[in-house]
Amino acid sequence: MFEMLIFIAFAIVLLLLIAFFYFRDQSVFQKLQAYESAIDDIQSRLHRLENQPLPQKESKSDLKELILKLEDRFDGKLSEVGEPLLRTIRALKAIEDRLEKLEKKVDEKIGEIRNVPRTQENLTDTSRYEERVITLYKEGKSIEEISKLTRIGVGEIDLMLRLAKLKK
Repeated sequence: MFEMLIFIAFAIVLLLLIAFFYFRDQSVFQKLQAYESAIDDIQSRLHRLENQPLPQKESKSDLKELILKLEDRFDGKLSEVGEPLLRTIRALKAIEDRLEKLEKKVDEKIGEIRNVPRTQENLTDTSRYEERVITLYKEGKSIEEISKLTRIGVGEIDLMLRLAKLKK
């Protein structure tokens, strides 16, 4: 039962993490698409500028300066996209490490639960009920009264008494 609860809790945490990353990745993907369209626009403008004949008033050095400015702007856009991606990757790795630690802890707890020695109490729960039923029967209580007192079904009490050879 405890193992099932741990498994369900682990599954819920895992589903929540998956949903969190899915929605976060969607927003990052939308931002990336916006940056990609901006980069495409810049590239097309740069291409048009490179293919346009140079006006006689502007020199090649002016065009080089313009290209350098566009490259700087392009680098700025790339760094804007890169930083959120790096943070997301770092966060994913941290969560992955946490999940691995949690999985190890769960495995350890399951191992501890499996290795718990069976005590005499665990093994004799049924025999204690049987002793109480037999004692009450010997005191003269009816099966119905014993059932009410012990909260055990009438049929089960009847079976216990038959096995104890107190009733035929």
